[in-house]
Amino acid sequence: MKILFVVKEKTDLNLLLEMYEKPQREMDNKITFLLIHDAVLAESISSTDFGVFTCSDDVKARGVDTLFNTLDYVQMLKLMADCDKVICW
Repeated sequence: MKILFVVKEKTDLNLLLEMYEKPQREMDNKITFLLIHDAVLAESISSTDFGVFTCSDDVKARGVDTLFNTLDYVQMLKLMADCDKVICW
């Protein structure tokens, strides 16, 4: 099952990573994070088990660089449509 978490805050990303790192390995889920708003300020994640994308407009608005792939709004909608579940945090 493909699960997408849309994350607005950097602290929420850290919490989600802790919660889902172990279940990700035990279950047959593909978990992806879409970082928007202040969550784009995340510098890196410790696990490579997850897909991570950022909103390109939010990255530009905050004047930061990111290590993650950026998506425009059309690409974000496609990502959401491709997932079985979309959960907003």
